[in-house]
Amino acid sequence: MPFIKLVKEISQKWKEEQDLAESEESLDQLQDYLDTNNITYVLYESDEIQKFELRDEDALVLSQDQKLQGFGDQCLNDVTVGKDGSLWGLACDDNSEFDGIISQVVQWVDKNEEWVALQ
Repeated sequence: MPFIKLVKEISQKWKEEQDLAESEESLDQLQDYLDTNNITYVLYESDEIQKFELRDEDALVLSQDQKLQGFGDQCLNDVTVGKDGSLWGLACDDNSEFDGIISQVVQWVDKNEEWVALQ
């Protein structure tokens, strides 16, 4: 089961069982409910996330506004991590007559901290 789905299910079950309202207190109680073994968890609302990927031990979150958190302002339709840890995306194209069917492949260059379109 994907990690993000597991966290969502635990969060939902906890809220249902405790009938908690949305508040900071409910998140604190959820943290106490999970056996974290001194691991810090970051919880996201399901409507905030479009996609979740792991790169080495780092969590990558593609938000609903199509931005990959911590990786610039490039608009992305999708993102994936290669076996070698390389980061690839499909750039949004507002000018396409094909309504998002065709996307430019881009690669994140760590050295320059920028997305580069493949030719």
